[in-house]
Amino acid sequence: MSFLPLVLSVKCLNWRMDDIDSEVHDAEFKRVRKKALERDKNSCRFCGFTSLSYQEVHHFNDNHSDNRLENLVTACSFCHMVQHIGLAGKNKEASLVWLPEISQANLHHLVRALLVAQYPGAYASAAPRRTARSMPTGPSPEQQRISEVARATMSALRDREYEAERRFLTSDPAVLGNALKLLPDEFYELRSETLSGLRLLPLGRRTNGDKNVMAEMLSVWTDRGGPFSGMKPTTWEGLLKSKFGSL
Repeated sequence: MSFLPLVLSVKCLNWRMDDIDSEVHDAEFKRVRKKALERDKNSCRFCGFTSLSYQEVHHFNDNHSDNRLENLVTACSFCHMVQHIGLAGKNKEASLVWLPEISQANLHHLVRALLVAQYPGAYASAAPRRTARSMPTGPSPEQQRISEVARATMSALRDREYEAERRFLTSDPAVLGNALKLLPDEFYELRSETLSGLRLLPLGRRTNGDKNVMAEMLSVWTDRGGPFSGMKPTTWEGLLKSKFGSL
C-alpha cells in the first residue's frame, strides 16, 4: 500500500473559524468523517498506523468546508500534526529536529513505541493475568531498564533540536508555521525540498480542547485489542540500541 506524502505544512485556505457557514460544515464533517474512517479501515493514510480509537480525519485540500468523502483521509494524531505545524507548536505538542536519516513516518512509529515503553499500562497488558495477591507493587528492574532506554532515546532525538536551530534558526514549529504562511504560493510549494531533513518530533502531548489526552491514547493503544496489545516493550531494548544507538 502506498502512503500519502508527509510534508511540513500549514493551512492557508478556509479554516472553520473563518467560515461563516462553519456550523453547517461541521455537521457535514461529522456525518462524512465516520465514512472516511470506515473506508480507510481506521488506518492512517500517511504512515499506516491503525487504531480503532483516537484516529483523526484530515481535509486533504486544506479546505475545511469541502467535506466530500474523497477529500477526507484518515490520519493518526502525529501525521495530522504535520499538516498543522503551527498549531502543534502553539500547543507544545511537537518540536523541530534535524533528522534526515529517519523519515517522518518512521519517526512517528518510533516515538509511539518510545511512549508505550514508558507507559506502565503497556507492561500490564502484555503480562498474564494475575490475582490481586500476586500483583507486583512496582515496575520490575527489566521494565525500569527499557523505560530508561526509551527516555534516553527520546532525549537523543530532542538533542537534534540544536541542529534544527543552527540550520533554520528555530526548533519551534509555530515560528516555522508563521514563516511558511507568509511565503508566496510558488515558494510554499517548494517546501519539501527546502525543508528536506527537517522533521516534526511529537513530544508525547495531544491537546483536545484544554486537555492533554495522550495518557488516554496510550491506554487505548496498549489495552487488549489495541495496536500494542500483547507486545512486550522489554523486547524492544536491543532493537532500539541496534537501530538508533547512533542518535
